[in-house]
Amino acid sequence: MQRSGVCLIQNIGTQHELFTGLDLAGAMHDAMLKQQRPAAPRRDAGVELDKVGRATREILIEIEDEGQHAAHAAGELDDPEAVAVFGDLLASSDSSRESWYAAAWSLARSSAPAAAEHMRRFAVPEQEGLIATLACAALARTGTPGSAGDLPRVSRMAAQTSHALQRRVCSFAEAALTPDDQLDRMYDRLQAADPTLAAIAAWRIGQVDRERRPRAAVAALLRRYVGVPGLARDASAAALARQLGPGGPGVMGVMGVMGGPGGPGGLSSAPIRVAPLPPVRKSGWEITVERWLTGVIAPDYTPLGADALMPFRVELGQALAAAQTGPRAEAQSAKALQTAAQCPLGPQAPEPACLDLRPLVRPSVPAERVGAPGSPDSSMAAKPRATR
Repeated sequence: MQRSGVCLIQNIGTQHELFTGLDLAGAMHDAMLKQQRPAAPRRDAGVELDKVGRATREILIEIEDEGQHAAHAAGELDDPEAVAVFGDLLASSDSSRESWYAAAWSLARSSAPAAAEHMRRFAVPEQEGLIATLACAALARTGTPGSAGDLPRVSRMAAQTSHALQRRVCSFAEAALTPDDQLDRMYDRLQAADPTLAAIAAWRIGQVDRERRPRAAVAALLRRYVGVPGLARDASAAALARQLGPGGPGVMGVMGVMGGPGGPGGLSSAPIRVAPLPPVRKSGWEITVERWLTGVIAPDYTPLGADALMPFRVELGQALAAAQTGPRAEAQSAKALQTAAQCPLGPQAPEPACLDLRPLVRPSVPAERVGAPGSPDSSMAAKPRATR
């Protein structure tokens, strides 16, 4: 079945070459010969040439559509043997064709390490838009982590582009390729003004191997979670749920395969697992990539019980105290977590069950105490966005 996908791509390419190289040339030649005849035949030849032109466009469109669908179908198979075929299409075909972008997308979503080799040449500041975005997405999946790998490349891509979505996807690749021993750079980024960049930092912190997780990682996520609702808060909640919820340590982490020990110091040379891109087209691709990125960095999660935060009461208190001294909106969000006067906010290690930490934490007090709709204190309850 996988081989049939590769063969389909090859057949479409051959079909396009045969039609454009032989049939079209022959038809044009015959029509031009007729132009050299007397007036009446020349008029007929002009009509015939126009018909050939219209038929040519229709057939080329049909072949191009078939090539695009074939590339998408073969890409979804994630067949390592198809990588070389996609690479050949990128090197030899016209970059204005939809099938060219379909081949680039197939390489960007491939889990084969060889796919990064073909896309790496597009991860340069001179590239802009979809192809540069796909290059960063490809390196996020199969690039080489660390300063000696692809990290400097995607960092330059993120810093030097004026395209907002490209900057975010390349920043995502930068986070995915950041080793655990360089995680401190993500703590500051968690407070970025751009909520997507902050959410990316939260996602990356959430990928730390649970067995080697520093307490500072949980503290940083709590600090962002008690702040203003939005994408960054959603991503922080998902990261906290992944770190503190049930499940084996290191699942989808960076410590080797499924969290096992990897290279020096226990760090793996393999990038974090990243969900593949859905199919994209040359036009209107931004909304598809935006939704994909949001789904990756702020995924659905199972809420925690209040007891999951008990070992981090000190960090929770520090996060609340810092939020109350921050901007007005952040201070108001932190105050909204207080469900009763006996639930003080401050650095004195509050009881998690005494606070309204929804949606991250399941309520453990009656609904009327946590601002149920219509209750007197409902205006003071936190109003986080529903988890996706």
